[in-house]
Amino acid sequence: MSSEPFSLAKEIEKVLAKSQPENNKYEEEEACDSCENEEDSTSFENDNFEYDEECEEVVEISENEMLAMLDAERDPFDVCAQIFDKEKLFGDEYHEDEIIVSPNLTLKHFRELYQRGFVVIDNFIDSEEANEIYSLTKKISHTFKPACELKSIEDSCDDKFRDNTARSDLIKWLHPKDFTMNESQNSSSSYCSHCSDNEEDIILWKNNQTLRRIVLQKFKVIQQRLHEFAPCIKHEDEGMELMWSLYRATGTYYEKHRDSFPSNSKDEGPLDQRKVTALLYLNTEWSDENDGGMLRVFVKPENAIKHTERIAKEINPIACRLVLFLSGAVDHEVLKSFKDRVALTSWFS
Repeated sequence: MSSEPFSLAKEIEKVLAKSQPENNKYEEEEACDSCENEEDSTSFENDNFEYDEECEEVVEISENEMLAMLDAERDPFDVCAQIFDKEKLFGDEYHEDEIIVSPNLTLKHFRELYQRGFVVIDNFIDSEEANEIYSLTKKISHTFKPACELKSIEDSCDDKFRDNTARSDLIKWLHPKDFTMNESQNSSSSYCSHCSDNEEDIILWKNNQTLRRIVLQKFKVIQQRLHEFAPCIKHEDEGMELMWSLYRATGTYYEKHRDSFPSNSKDEGPLDQRKVTALLYLNTEWSDENDGGMLRVFVKPENAIKHTERIAKEINPIACRLVLFLSGAVDHEVLKSFKDRVALTSWFS
C-alpha cells in the first residue's frame, strides 16, 4: 500500500458495488418473464426500460451519510474491536504491565483501546525530543503543503467525495524507508516519499536522529506489537502511513471526520484500510485556554442505551502525548488553533 491518503471514493464504490449482483439477477429474471409472455412484450419492454432507467440512476452520498448508514446497522466500536485476538489480549500469557514500547505504553493501554475505542498516553517521548522536532518543523515549514490540495498519486486525480474546505492544515507525507537509509543515501533525493523538498531540506529532516528514532523505534514498534495482538494489522512498512502536520496559528482547523469505514477486516471490507490511528503531539508550553487546537473525539458513553449514542471529549495537544484510537469507529476533529501546532500521525492497516 502506498503512503498516500485513504481514498474515500474507492471505499464507497466498494460498498455500493455489493448490491450490484442482486440488481443484475433481478433484471435477468424479468427478461426471462418477458420471453414467456410474448403477447404483452411491447408493454413489458416499455416497463422494463423504465425499470432499468430507475435502477441505473446513481445517487451520490456524502461520507457522513455513508457512515450514518453503516453505524445504524452495527456499533462501529464493536465491529472495529474485532481486529483484536481477545484471548491473547486478555489471556494469562501477558500481565497488563507488559511493556509495549516503553514503561509509559503497556498492554493495559491496548486493552483500554479495545474496550473504549481510544486511549491517551502521556510522556511517550522526552520533552527534549518534542522540542527538537517542533523547532525542526518551524525551520522547514516552507516544505509543508496544504492538505486540501493534495491528490492521491494512486488515482492520479482528486477524490470526488473530498471536501476541500474541511481542513486548513499543512502536511508532509513520510515513509519508514526515509529513515532506513544511511546518511550518504539520504543526502540525495534518490528516494523521497513526496519528492518536493530541495536537497538541503531533505538532509535536515531525513538525517535527524530524533525523528528517525520516533519513527523506527516508537511508531514501528507500536505497529509490530499491534500485529501481535491484532494479526490482521500488517507489520511490514506497507502497513504503516506517516504524516507530519503543522496547524498555523491563524485558526487552522480540521472538521469532524473519520479515518476509515468500520470493518473487522476478517470477513468484510478491504484488508488494507486503516485500523488504528496514532497521534503524537510535539507542542511545548501549550495553554488550554488561549491556544485552542484541541482534539475533540466522539466516543460511546459507558452506560449508553443506544449503540449510536456519543459524547464529546476534548484532548489538549500537549508535548509528548500519544493518542491511539480505532480508525473506523472514532469521529474526531481539530478545533481552531491559535498557536503553531505540530503532530506526527501514523495509521496502521
